[in-house]
Amino acid sequence: MESYYIILEKVIRYIYEARRDVEDLLKSLFRREENINYNKLRKCLLNLKSVEWIEKYRNGIYSDVIHNVEEQIIEHVKQMKDSAMEINIDLDNFDKIKHVYQIILQINTIKCLEKFIPDVVKDIDEVNNWFKEITNKESLKHYIIIVENTCKNIRSLFTSNCIFVLNDLEEFIRHYSTYIQQEMESSFETIKHSQNEDKKEICEKVRILSNRLRELFEIKTKYSRVWSCFSNKNMIKYWQNELSYYLTDLSDEIEKITITKRINTLKDKLMIVKALSTLDRFREDEKFINIYHKYQNIFFIQINDAQKQVLDAITNNDYERVAFEIKALQLSNEIGEYFYQQAKQILNSRLHNLMEDTKTHVIILGNNLEIKEIKFIVDNLRRIQRAQQFVSEHVNELTELDAYVIEIKILIEERIIRFLEGVQVLISIHYFCKVDQKLDLIILVRSLLGNYCTEKVLNRMEEVKRYQDIVLTKDIIEKYSNMDITEYNLDPPTNLFAEVGEFSNTNPLYYGALNKIKEIIVKKFREELKQATLVQPPNLENNHIRRFELAVKYLPETIRIALEIDLKHCKDDINQLIQNNKNKLKTTVHLN
Repeated sequence: MESYYIILEKVIRYIYEARRDVEDLLKSLFRREENINYNKLRKCLLNLKSVEWIEKYRNGIYSDVIHNVEEQIIEHVKQMKDSAMEINIDLDNFDKIKHVYQIILQINTIKCLEKFIPDVVKDIDEVNNWFKEITNKESLKHYIIIVENTCKNIRSLFTSNCIFVLNDLEEFIRHYSTYIQQEMESSFETIKHSQNEDKKEICEKVRILSNRLRELFEIKTKYSRVWSCFSNKNMIKYWQNELSYYLTDLSDEIEKITITKRINTLKDKLMIVKALSTLDRFREDEKFINIYHKYQNIFFIQINDAQKQVLDAITNNDYERVAFEIKALQLSNEIGEYFYQQAKQILNSRLHNLMEDTKTHVIILGNNLEIKEIKFIVDNLRRIQRAQQFVSEHVNELTELDAYVIEIKILIEERIIRFLEGVQVLISIHYFCKVDQKLDLIILVRSLLGNYCTEKVLNRMEEVKRYQDIVLTKDIIEKYSNMDITEYNLDPPTNLFAEVGEFSNTNPLYYGALNKIKEIIVKKFREELKQATLVQPPNLENNHIRRFELAVKYLPETIRIALEIDLKHCKDDINQLIQNNKNKLKTTVHLN
């Protein structure tokens, strides 16, 4: 229980540290600081999310923070959106495009919090659509056509004004080309550094790249005058090179992934390659789609191998390996999901058979606690426990595993208690050689069972041991204290000493009991000899001698030999008394 509170205290301390980090980031938000680390904020919220369960123990520790972040982020995005959309972007204000674009970029960095704040997406999409509409190439062409037509029709008187307008237009185009370059670089960086958490985001960034490349090709081909105003006239070549470099890097990275057989990572990389294949039409050398087809075949082979590994691990009850391999199938694509469902079905069937087999072995165990069977049962219980530990999320009925373990523990408990009842009967009839064997066996069984041995069994074992102590230290001693030596033929001490003697050297309880009984027996026999010498007239065949001689043969050899020596001395004394009496009689007769 103490360890439970220690762990709980650590978890709560961890939560408060995460809350503090979140609150510090929100303070930066209020102060309008630049470069707010939204990814760090997202990680902090993920950390809090992982311990959401503690909410039922400490109310508000999670929900308060999430609610606070949600309100403040939504308000922050609204303010930034309004500030961007209030700026008038036209030919007279072309120099403001860059500033607006920076605001848009900052707004889009907040999109990583979509999982926690779904409502924020609406404002982000709204400002993105507004900016795309106002800066799309059709608007640009519209401005160019208007200006060119106007310039052709006006008189030379206004030539200088027309030149000013054209200059402004050219400057606008340069800013626009810079915006395109920055947008493409931002999208490309997102793709390259993606952790594959959002497939939609990757596809959206690829779509942006594709649209912009198509736009660049179209402007260069159809609108050479516009293209001449671009700040970087090698932009198309630049992006073709960038895509080539990235294709090479991706190919090398995927090759390493296939060697290490990281199926889930390979699946994610193939998803990126497949998305990038839409850019192949803008490339002249190796295509992304070729890389995709090459490694997709390897991916299918590795999925098939993973399924074989899962089945092998299930067969060998290696549930830690099952968890590793089956997770790879579960997180793969549709084909992997198909194999996962198959493996999951086999896993559940195998676990069911394992539990039924274990239950059957416990039932047929009966009252004979065979070590081989106990080991088999314990091994199976441990396998079930490892299944609970490693593959619980893939088990259809997790509660069924718990119920089976409890049922098997109860069945084992019933059989051990019946076994102990038999041991207690043996103690009551003083069959101690069997008692010790069975107690040694039950101690070994308890050790093998470990945590599967119930409290009820442990208590019953203690009761049997206490009963054994009482029988040895009290009942047997009282029995021989009260028993007349003539009754030894009915319950010979030789039997008791034979039963207990072999354990007396290793068990102090037996040793003490035998010594005490030996003292009682010797004392009784010597009392008989004492009484035999007091009989008048002296008689070698008096009742005490006869009692002694009839009973002594039921004693252990060592005690019997010692007492027979005492008997001889006693008889010698009686003979001497008889002779003394005869001598006295002769003397008396002679005197008379």
